[in-house]
Amino acid sequence: MRNLERREYSQKEISANVLDVFRYYDSYRKQFEDKAVEWYKKFVGYKEEVSDEQEGVSNLHIPKTYEILDTIRARIVSSIFNQRPYIEFTPMPEAGSTQSMAANEEKAKVAASFVDEQLEKNDVKSVFYDFVTSMLIFPAAFMGVGWRYEEDYIKRKTKVPVQDQMGKYTGEWRWDIVEKNEVIWDDNEIFNIDFFDFWGDPDNTDIDDARAIFHREFTTKGDLKNQLELLARIGDGRVYDIDFDKLSSARTNYDRGRYKRLSAVGITNTGTDPFSSDDVIGTDKEEVEVLHYWEDDRHIMLINRDKVVYDGPNPYWRHMKKPFIKATYDQLPNQFYGMSAVQIIEHMQEELNTMHNQRMDNVNFLINNMWKRLRGSDIRDEQLISRPNGVIDVDSMEDLQMLEKSEIPQSAFMSEQKLASNLEMALGTPANVRGADAGGDQSATEASIKAQAAQTRFGAKIELFKTVGIKRLALMMDLNNQQFICDRRAARLDPEERNSWQSFDPDYIVGEFDYSPATSSAEAAANKELRREQLTQIMNFLMQAQVPFVNYKKLVTEWLKEFDIKNPEKFMIPEEQYEILKRQAIEEFTAQPGVIVDDQMNPNLKQFTSQGGTGNLGKSQISGINRQAGGLTAEGTPQPQPGQRGGMNSESEKNRGFRAIRQG
Repeated sequence: MRNLERREYSQKEISANVLDVFRYYDSYRKQFEDKAVEWYKKFVGYKEEVSDEQEGVSNLHIPKTYEILDTIRARIVSSIFNQRPYIEFTPMPEAGSTQSMAANEEKAKVAASFVDEQLEKNDVKSVFYDFVTSMLIFPAAFMGVGWRYEEDYIKRKTKVPVQDQMGKYTGEWRWDIVEKNEVIWDDNEIFNIDFFDFWGDPDNTDIDDARAIFHREFTTKGDLKNQLELLARIGDGRVYDIDFDKLSSARTNYDRGRYKRLSAVGITNTGTDPFSSDDVIGTDKEEVEVLHYWEDDRHIMLINRDKVVYDGPNPYWRHMKKPFIKATYDQLPNQFYGMSAVQIIEHMQEELNTMHNQRMDNVNFLINNMWKRLRGSDIRDEQLISRPNGVIDVDSMEDLQMLEKSEIPQSAFMSEQKLASNLEMALGTPANVRGADAGGDQSATEASIKAQAAQTRFGAKIELFKTVGIKRLALMMDLNNQQFICDRRAARLDPEERNSWQSFDPDYIVGEFDYSPATSSAEAAANKELRREQLTQIMNFLMQAQVPFVNYKKLVTEWLKEFDIKNPEKFMIPEEQYEILKRQAIEEFTAQPGVIVDDQMNPNLKQFTSQGGTGNLGKSQISGINRQAGGLTAEGTPQPQPGQRGGMNSESEKNRGFRAIRQG
């Protein structure tokens, strides 16, 4: 819808239409709210207090859900943010031509490095930690990706010139505090959104397909005034008049999702908001509810579910998407909300709590004995309490007898262990994946099979998370940079090197890129020691076999990365120096007696001498080829020894012998 068409609608009409859409969305989401609260209680381990009639009964929560979810959360976060840059950019062909791709490689590296710096500025690991936590607990998790511009007055201590009474410079300087208006933020901003502060389209499955979505925020009257003034200066949409004095506090009129969630676990926020008063402290600090209505090309702001105060275009015209990311632990076909991890195991968690509490009650019964006391006996109740060296005097041994109880059967312990194992396998987190002892008589092969199955399941989750989450995040941040950056900036190309900064102009990062999250594989994340051992064995075999057509430099780089060396390239010699050493080694080889290299040189040697970045890890790789005695020919027959009949007594035989060894 064009801007001119928007302005034809009155404030009352737009407000009524937006409220109708919101009520429709809200009625659908309410069906998930009670479930979301229950799953939150399972995660934090909340248990209702027992009644007076059940006093003394065990009421424990076994934190198995937290243990499993914490394992999944750690694996996801560490897999995505294991190495920097977190996201790699690859230039895409322009207008179907691939000629510009090589020229844009450096641009892609600078653009990726700048996004990487912005992610660090946003404390991305902490943000994603909360985002993944919400994804594991609730039917869906949401994150906002926007552009934040903020100015503020900053005081700095600086030297200023000293002037005399006539205002002339005296030639001296003094320290003074200078306050000036500065830009404190002009970059991408990523932030988590509470499950209860987001409403999706019930009739679509994701944010891009949704006809519209709602995002709620609570802001102060002062901040809202400043935001509307900025939108009015920009002039892309229409700002409607509103009487701020008549706006009521959002705290008393609207249910905040987090308060509903916290009140379910016994945490309440009572009392009157002190900032809602009209005194000096409360001026412009009273909070109001703002519902942001987003379409792909439209943005509307509804205040306190009453009146629309702004109607304009989507400010992010470069990507023209709703600026949000949605993720679910297990997405369901053709549904906006999916299954959370807690939902999958909630009933088994309840069973585990019940089984454990029953066993604890049984233990308490065994420890605290019950007695048969002869009616009319003078034995008092306090005498029956167990105490060291306690003595009870009786007239007859039949006056007092202890009730016999059976011991807790071993099957009770085994049942609880089996249930705990079922919980672990439901979400693919066996003991060895969590770093715990599997126990029992499980063999190494069985443990490896379980770990491999868990890694396969986890790898599928990571690949999906990369597509719907990380790549979308990179796309929005990159295109926001292309849209909003108007001044010269700098990016650190190598996060490990302090002096690797490179400045660039705004047009330098403009382009079309493909985004590849630098995630580590599930196998490498879970079995790093095994991965190191495998790479070491591969390197030993290749060097002993003296295979010449392997890129040893890249292989060593990959090997070093497995030892958590984030930038192994800094240990490598420069490519120019490497080429010089390689040519020297080839010249030494060809200069050896009995080696003749002509146009019919073996293809393996040609490949060895021509390809860049491949070759040997020293001279032994080349010199080992010059074997003129012993061994087998290409046909597998024994090669003659020097001095024997059939030995290499002519130049042609020497050439033929060399080729045979190379081909063999």
